[in-house]
Amino acid sequence: MPAIVVIAPHQEISDIVNEIGLPDSEAGCMIARMEQGVIAARTAVAAGARVLVSRGLTYRMIVDALPLIPCVEIKVSGYDVLRAYSAAKSSSRPAVVDRQEVVDGFFSIETILQSDSPVVKVSLKGRQDVRAAVETAVQAGANCIVGNQAVVQEAQRRGLDSMLVRSGQESVRTAMYTAQIILGRLRMQETNARQIDTIINAVEYGILAINMQGEVTAINTEARRLLQRGKEGAHHEAALIRKMLAVGQAGEKRTGMIEKIGPQSEIVINFHPIVVHSVMVGLVATLQELRQLQDIE
Repeated sequence: MPAIVVIAPHQEISDIVNEIGLPDSEAGCMIARMEQGVIAARTAVAAGARVLVSRGLTYRMIVDALPLIPCVEIKVSGYDVLRAYSAAKSSSRPAVVDRQEVVDGFFSIETILQSDSPVVKVSLKGRQDVRAAVETAVQAGANCIVGNQAVVQEAQRRGLDSMLVRSGQESVRTAMYTAQIILGRLRMQETNARQIDTIINAVEYGILAINMQGEVTAINTEARRLLQRGKEGAHHEAALIRKMLAVGQAGEKRTGMIEKIGPQSEIVINFHPIVVHSVMVGLVATLQELRQLQDIE
């Protein structure tokens, strides 16, 4: 599965993605919309997709269903609105029924062109609003409905002329470029995390890092061993985190503290605050067995 997957609500977007010509290993496309688009998105992520791209209501449904997966919206550009406006003016009484930004785009174009025959404008509040919004346009005298896929389908159901606000190459290219940037950042974060993991596991002493909420952000193999992490009834890690947070209140580095871990083990702990822009954001504790240090001396 490519790292970037476009969930295209209709064939035209898929065709534009193919025209852009990204490598197959980098970007792919699945044609699906609404609920089927969400299913396609889940399938893509399960198969290894890292960043999703979609448009309109399908995009919003994917974001709601998969909030932890980066998803880029193919936005309606000024070029898209201008093309839709130009096509709509060929009708005697057109109406635009779409999201507020599209409606605002039509208004801006009319203002610039000083149009004396404004298009009927109806803003969609949500997916469930489509039928009511189209009815509002019809009641205002519209005989041609311009809007998104759901609006066009509703207009066709009523036997009205309709025009789809289409995404041009400009919009799709911008979205794909944004997706590539996000993918690059994700890969960089993974590389940094792998480097940090390798570094902290290359040392012979234990390392435990937490944020100011007490959540573990890094722990190496030696710290897991010393704190008996994973052993039934072991509570040493939680106790150490509580002590780290208490030390963090003072905001000072502390060294040489000795703690007893179990009946026969004592460890030496050093606490180091993590400070970013003069604000403490976490703490790091280094841990070594007291017996090991005594053997070295």
